Amino acid sequence: MLDTGASLLQSHAPIRQHGAYLCAFHSYAAEPARHVLAHHFCSHLNKEMHQCVIYDSDKKDAKLIGIEYLISERLFNTLPAEERVYWHSHQFEVSSGLLVLPGVPEMAERKVVQEVANMYGKTIHTWQSERDALPLGAPQLMMSFTSDAEMFPDEIKAKDEITGVNTAERREIRKQLEYRPKAEGADSYATTGLGVSFKPEQLPVTVPGRAPAAGAGGAHATKSAGTSEGKVDTVPGTKEPVNK
Repeated sequence: MLDTGASLLQSHAPIRQHGAYLCAFHSYAAEPARHVLAHHFCSHLNKEMHQCVIYDSDKKDAKLIGIEYLISERLFNTLPAEERVYWHSHQFEVSSGLLVLPGVPEMAERKVVQEVANMYGKTIHTWQSERDALPLGAPQLMMSFTSDAEMFPDEIKAKDEITGVNTAERREIRKQLEYRPKAEGADSYATTGLGVSFKPEQLPVTVPGRAPAAGAGGAHATKSAGTSEGKVDTVPGTKEPVNK
């Protein structure tokens, strides 16, 4: 009832901009063997940046599981090295035929994936819906496949059935696209063997109108949320933990 009333009274302008539907796999940065089919609904923020909301299907009862930002190679090359560990390439995702636009004619699709092929993505999933009934735990950094070794034939076949697009045929067609050399620092987990995981920390805070909590006075009070340990190892130059 609320949805019906709101749809008549509100513009929903930001959501209406997400008109491009793309489908591909995302793998967990801290557990690359785990992956999930991600349904992206994207918009152009500007000529060098896209933004997507990600669902676990394209059905009306789909679960919202994450977001992805895509930026141009030029913007990626402006990022400091410590930031690049969060970003992945799309060259293999496109050239392999994995990334598709369901329902879009191949010639029109080709123009979109040519642009995406040389862009870089930062993806966060907040709900591991393939495993959990609720959005539990810390957000997860996600990556895209970077080689054939990460692909699973049965799951590719299932994706083809869901999307109505043949991955092998798209791979053959996309040999004619232009792929620039991968920028330094992207897909770092694949080259360093170090994935990134987010482990929340409980930090001393001051809440307006409330007295500080007992024992919350100094740096030694810092503690990783949900664990009995202190601080965890972090990505150089950031406060983000590294999963070793």
